[in-house]
Amino acid sequence: MSQERNRRRTLPGGPTWLLAQLARVLAGAKRLWNTLVYSSAYLSVITVVEVGIAMAVLSLPLSPAPLVVGLVTFAVYANDRIADVDDDAVDKLAQAAFVRRHRDALYVAAAAAYGTALAVSMLGGPLALLPGGFWVLYATD
Repeated sequence: MSQERNRRRTLPGGPTWLLAQLARVLAGAKRLWNTLVYSSAYLSVITVVEVGIAMAVLSLPLSPAPLVVGLVTFAVYANDRIADVDDDAVDKLAQAAFVRRHRDALYVAAAAAYGTALAVSMLGGPLALLPGGFWVLYATD
């Protein structure tokens, strides 16, 4: 009889199953939130929105500028998080732990974002390389 009762509790639609699914969704939402905040991806989203608003207010034609600026923003801030992980460990423990745990993936994502931004911006001509050149100068000692 108890076997039948346990089987009913774990069937899809039962209270145990529903709570397990809710816990899984909440855990995924927390991981997504941490990724957005600790990787600086949220700054990229804000930058894309700001550039889009500026373009609309100035009645500029559609262009890949918001995408390029968002990708470069992500690349710069993600690399900055990696470079400053030891300093951030003093006052931003969760962020530093996230960056240490995902350092390689974050580095690859930043490099891919910058490479994509560079490729897309090349559609605008060779002057599109100037911001990247200044970023390299800024990032090196």
